[in-house]
Amino acid sequence: MNPAFINFIQDHCSDLRIAYPDPYYDHSYVDEFPKELENEIIDKFNNLLWPKKDILKLDHTDFGTGADWPFIVLSALIFLFFSGKKINDNINAWEEIIRKIHSFFKNVKEQEKVVRINKDLAIALAINSFLEVTHYELENINSITCDFINSNNLSMNKNFRDYPDEVRLNIEIENSVRYEVSANSNGDTKVKQLHEND
Repeated sequence: MNPAFINFIQDHCSDLRIAYPDPYYDHSYVDEFPKELENEIIDKFNNLLWPKKDILKLDHTDFGTGADWPFIVLSALIFLFFSGKKINDNINAWEEIIRKIHSFFKNVKEQEKVVRINKDLAIALAINSFLEVTHYELENINSITCDFINSNNLSMNKNFRDYPDEVRLNIEIENSVRYEVSANSNGDTKVKQLHEND
């Protein structure tokens, strides 16, 4: 695998986050998010992500610019997948991990109304989509770059700045074949092969 791709993964896929509206606000609590409820949510989703404790964390935040808009944010630090070993020592596991992340996201989305994913998760989902659609492997990637697209209104809300409207990857494989792969804010992806004039 290209070392540049390893560096890209380390730089851009370290902290995966899913944000969805808090369904418990004004029902189970008003001011402080109960610890018992936090544990219940983590237990509900943790085994979907990885059969290992302490992978999944939960934060509670407010994305509202005026009135309250409370959100639950599920997060996972990707280096925890490797049980303390360096990522480079586990490079053969990358494809399995990316597919596991996709499966986890799909399960969360089936159960909760996902509104935003952060840029790191969007990149992981886009790479997974590239693998599924093209049937290439990670070792076929020669280079990869990314752009983040945000609306003006969204960029004004500091809590949403890490949750772009869209992530676009430009992936080049063997023989200079290029693909544009995108993932939007709720995890939908598109894969398009680019031609010489694109």
